[in-house]
Amino acid sequence: MDFSFDITSIITLIILLLNFLLCFYVFYESKGKKESIIFGFLVFVIGFWIFSTYLVDRAINENIALSLSKIVFIGPIIIPAILLHFSLVFPFYKNEITKKKLLFIYIVPLLLLVLLYTNLIVKDVDIQEWGTNFIYGSFYLFFIIYFLLFIIYAFIEAIIKYKNSSGLHRMQMKYVFLGILISAVIAILTNIILPIFNIQEFSYIGIQSIIFFVVFTSYAIVRHRLMDIRLVVKRTAIYASTIIIIILLALGLYWLEMTYFKEIIPPGVWGPIVLLLGLILFESLKNYLERIANKYFFASIYNYQATLEKLAQKLTHSIDLDQIIDFHCQNY
Repeated sequence: MDFSFDITSIITLIILLLNFLLCFYVFYESKGKKESIIFGFLVFVIGFWIFSTYLVDRAINENIALSLSKIVFIGPIIIPAILLHFSLVFPFYKNEITKKKLLFIYIVPLLLLVLLYTNLIVKDVDIQEWGTNFIYGSFYLFFIIYFLLFIIYAFIEAIIKYKNSSGLHRMQMKYVFLGILISAVIAILTNIILPIFNIQEFSYIGIQSIIFFVVFTSYAIVRHRLMDIRLVVKRTAIYASTIIIIILLALGLYWLEMTYFKEIIPPGVWGPIVLLLGLILFESLKNYLERIANKYFFASIYNYQATLEKLAQKLTHSIDLDQIIDFHCQNY
């Protein structure tokens, strides 16, 4: 592999990093929600496609490039099916998805994945100065038809839902699918349409167009509560601060030991003592920092959670509707 870095490589790797950060965040905050899990897999497969394309364009010989070319196609084969599935469940179910419908969504990509082991989709490669040129097999046209039909179907479903939605759901759909649409149009042009005419040197533009998907989705998360990023920021800040403080305390104790107690405390004893103190202090210190964060930095989140807990307790102890309404009015 040739891993020399130019501006195109750097931009691609930055987009890849941002994509996987988005993927990590989506899975971290999914909480078992089907639409979040499906979207997380979509983001992961897009990242896998970016990474495999980056590798194939840096292959040092045609045998490696041919093997990698088949791996590259895994992403484009799976992405339309996952996107269609996502459009059916996000942000709400229009109709229950039956097993037959799921079979319809995934049977074609499964067939195409099997065909990757043959020469029917990619039969050969040719290494050029700009990267790897793919020589397509007889089933490449079938792949294009499948790809375009599933993408169009997914956006038709999204448009129908968008027209029937309102408020927060409407804004979430607007930015998520707008980002997907911009990235998809550019990628289809540079990575599917132009290669039909044997123009493949602009495929990196399709990969880098994923930045629109990442940016618009991130905006939907932050601005329109696609997922509450404040909770992640809060948890990350608290745990990071706790670990940093304990490390600083450990370094301070180590400095004291080396400066004043080197001759008193035998070697090998100080490490377990510091580790034990860290384990004892961690939970208490984390709880203390959490109270400070709730009071000064994340008061709105804390008040919201505390109110929900109080309401839940009230509901379990009272069946008087007037009392519950009074409590709701006093706390909201």
